[in-house]
Amino acid sequence: MRVTTVCLVLVAALADSAGWHELGYLALVGAVPAAAIAALLGFGDMLEERGHEPVESLQSVLQGAALALILLAAAVRAPLLHQDGVPAIGVVAVVACLVVFAVQALLAGWVALPRERLGASLRGR
Repeated sequence: MRVTTVCLVLVAALADSAGWHELGYLALVGAVPAAAIAALLGFGDMLEERGHEPVESLQSVLQGAALALILLAAAVRAPLLHQDGVPAIGVVAVVACLVVFAVQALLAGWVALPRERLGASLRGR
C-alpha cells in the first residue's frame, strides 16, 4: 500500500506541474484510501508487537503524517477543481508528503544496512 500511495502522490505532483489539475486531484483522492490502509496496518503492527525497533514506530507515525497531508492536499483542491491553478497550501502539502516519503525511504535503507558493515565504515573514517 505504501508503494501505491507514493506512486499516486507522484502522479498528482507531475500532473500539477503539467497543468492537469483534475488528474492531480483524482490521484490524491485515490491515494487517500491507500494511505489510510497503510497507516492503519502500520499502527496495528506497532501496537501488536512490543519488541520491535523504534524506527518501525517512527515509520508508522510518518505514514500517519503522510495520510494527513494527502487529505489536506485533496481537501483544498476540491472546491477549486474547475478553476485554474492549485492553492498554495495544496502544493505545499504534496511537497511535504513527498518529503515524508523520502524520509521513510531513508529510514528503511538505514534499517536494511547490516550493522557490522555500517560500524566498519564509520570506524574507517
